[in-house]
Amino acid sequence: GEEEEEVEEQVRVESRDVLKLIFQFLSEQNLVKTSKCLLDETDIDIDFIAETSVSKLATSIIEGKWEDVLDHFYNKNIISVSEHVLEKILTQVALEMIELRDTEVAKAILRETETMQRCKNKNKMRRLEALAGMPKLSGEVLMSLYVDEKDPRQVEKDDNSNNMKGASMEEIKEKVTKMKLKRRKAIAEDVQSALRSVKPNVLMNLLGDAFKWRRHCGFVSDRMLSNNDNAGFDVFSDRSNLKDIFSHSSVGGRKRKNKDTAGGENKYDYKNVDDDYVRVEKRSIGKFGKKSSVNCFAISPDGLSVATGTADGFVELWKFSNGKLRTDLKYQNDDELLLHENGKITALAFSPDFETLASADSTGMLKVWRIRTGNCVRSYPSAHHGAITKMEFSADGNGLLTSGFDGMVRLHGLKSGKTLKEYVNPTVSSGGITEQCECAIFCGTEKEFILAAYSNGLVLLFDAKTAEIVKEHKHPLLTNKSGDKKGDDMEKELHVSEFVVKDMCRDPLSFDKVFLCGGAMKLVSFDANTGSIERTFTAQTTSIPTDILTSTAYVSVSVSRKGEYIYAANERDTVVRCWRVNDAKFVCETDARGDAPEDKETSSACLACATHPQGNAIVTLSSPNICKLFTA
Repeated sequence: GEEEEEVEEQVRVESRDVLKLIFQFLSEQNLVKTSKCLLDETDIDIDFIAETSVSKLATSIIEGKWEDVLDHFYNKNIISVSEHVLEKILTQVALEMIELRDTEVAKAILRETETMQRCKNKNKMRRLEALAGMPKLSGEVLMSLYVDEKDPRQVEKDDNSNNMKGASMEEIKEKVTKMKLKRRKAIAEDVQSALRSVKPNVLMNLLGDAFKWRRHCGFVSDRMLSNNDNAGFDVFSDRSNLKDIFSHSSVGGRKRKNKDTAGGENKYDYKNVDDDYVRVEKRSIGKFGKKSSVNCFAISPDGLSVATGTADGFVELWKFSNGKLRTDLKYQNDDELLLHENGKITALAFSPDFETLASADSTGMLKVWRIRTGNCVRSYPSAHHGAITKMEFSADGNGLLTSGFDGMVRLHGLKSGKTLKEYVNPTVSSGGITEQCECAIFCGTEKEFILAAYSNGLVLLFDAKTAEIVKEHKHPLLTNKSGDKKGDDMEKELHVSEFVVKDMCRDPLSFDKVFLCGGAMKLVSFDANTGSIERTFTAQTTSIPTDILTSTAYVSVSVSRKGEYIYAANERDTVVRCWRVNDAKFVCETDARGDAPEDKETSSACLACATHPQGNAIVTLSSPNICKLFTA
């Protein structure tokens, strides 16, 4: 068969816009001659102005500082506006020069500027020339100086217009000043609407975003970044020898090969465009002491770092590429780790730009750290009353969503340092028992909703902006095991753990759908809006006795980067199970301990699993202190 050509959609940037970006950069660096040379050699029109300069230009027009105004259009900033707007400005300047009897300047504007020479309104030009040639202006002429150009015979009407014939020259001048100011304001509005205000440093911001994206995609490694926080990144550094973090080593398993269509064999591409399920141990991540207990971890959005939190309050960052401590961070190299003094670390989350890291503990303390410097930029001592169970940054990185044992879901503002919203479960304290919030995440196409799961089996969908409950889903994991019994009769026969949602994650292919996991080893694809279960994922569990299966829960769920595979870890054994999403077919199971020796004195269980955002890999956390990387 014929191979279909894959057409990549590319964002096209016009060369004229690139030149405009360069011009703005040159202007901001006060390279006036260079910016003028750029305009001389190109035919671009500069139709924008910095946001801070718009108000200044309008103020200069209203105050009649015409030297500064004309400097913007002819000298310093070389801003281009329409011929019509520029004609209005020059006409006003000429009229004011005539009023001040500086007729030579007025005549020069009328006769020597290209804009006025091209003016098609001959009546207006004859009138202006006549005014400039008058040896003296009478009161009647002054009153007609700033009338509407469309009808020069009509004097502007107001309450005192009928009494101006017998008015003194001072009264006439006062009236003329008001008319002049009105025309200035009208011109200022025309200029503001004709110019496009832009933010400063657009070129530098775009380059910064491009660098972050390349780092996000793994094209820029940590070793390329300078150890000196004040040093800039070398944009000309060679990236050709960047080690692929997914390349297979001889440790932990054999290489797997794929057969091509011709029957030959090719080396497996660990970072290919398609999803694939993982099953090969790659390496251990982190090295922890026997007295330390790792409670949680998080993978950075760029996929280059893994953060871990321990029971003694320490937060450490490790390189994904080799599993070792990030000594490029000076504070870690100096053994000055991020620390919560009074609680166990219970949750971690990276910001979307992977520049900050949030950590939460068992006392309800929430801290936000600048990763590069190790400085605590925000602290919320009482974000919750009790342990924080899960947290997630908003899409813009300015908000932090948290859930806790106190049954509350809160959105904290990073700019204000305050709690912005509270999402309240009305049954959270029913019967005198506080129902804890197991987890909460953003969902919806624009992350406009928040989905929260509680220990009584209730799942609520909130509007993120209003904090109102949009949908109430009662026990979405509950299935009918009692024959024809339904509702409350069936619930009484079941243990509460059978329908409690322990963890959830978004479906990358449809943000209205989420994956829920919890009691009785339930894992489902769930529509947050309708409450319908799309698929149920089941697997044989020979390692777990049947009599305790109903009281065993999946405690962690994670979906692959393209949404084709889903993984779940339970609280009884160290097995991470994998399914194919489109048909709910069970694919494989992986021992999260890898090649770690079994500790006979300590029972082992898988606490969490998370898929890598850029490649076919997962990171698992098992007790005691076993953090492993697995690849396809």
